[in-house]
This record gives sequence, structure tokens and C-alpha cells, in this order.
Amino acid sequence: MKQLKFKVWDKALNKWAEGITLAQDGEVTSSHPEHYNILLFTGLHDKNGKEIYEGDILKVPDNYNEYGFMAGEAREVYFSDGGFRLKPKVGTPKQRGHWLEDCSVFEIIGNIHENPKLL
Repeated sequence: MKQLKFKVWDKALNKWAEGITLAQDGEVTSSHPEHYNILLFTGLHDKNGKEIYEGDILKVPDNYNEYGFMAGEAREVYFSDGGFRLKPKVGTPKQRGHWLEDCSVFEIIGNIHENPKLL
């Protein structure tokens, strides 16, 4: 069975946690699991070869013909409906975001925990 990769944000200390393990049910094995956000690895890499995780903020290329209304924008990676997506803008009705597939043109510019103002 393939092991899942993840990283963990410690909400109480406001930093990346190290040495955290997960139980079989996916919960953090800690006395305070509510203090942590678990961010899964998507299995994809950005144009610089960096691993893309949930919560990462990607810069969409400026090519309008290819990316339409998302061209040039920063979007958050999230998991929904069985796959990873780029989150739609706040207030976009009835949209779940675009599937995250070929990421060789996207660049990680931050993440929602350390750089929330990028969105």
C-alpha cells in the first residue's frame, strides 16, 4: 500500500509541526488533535519541482487563452469531490474550482497559513 505524504500546521504555535504521526483514522496522535491542520501531498509538482500540498497557493500563468478568468491569479489548492482543485474566488456561486492536473506551468508562491494575504 502506498504511504500518504503530508505536512502538519500547528495552529496553536503558528508554525509547521515536526514529528507528528497519524492514527489509521487520519487523526493526529496527540493530546490536542484540534490544534493541527493536516495537509496532504497532491502527488504533483510545480514548475520548479516543488511538491504541491493542500493549502499551497499557486500562481496561474497569465495566458488568458489557456486559463480564462483565472489567468494571472493566485489560487489555493484544496481537496474536493475525490481530487485536488484550485479553489474558486470567494463569492463565485456554484463553482467547485478547476481540477488540478498538469502543474508544470504553475508556481507555488506561498501557503494559506504563512501567506494568507496572497489570496
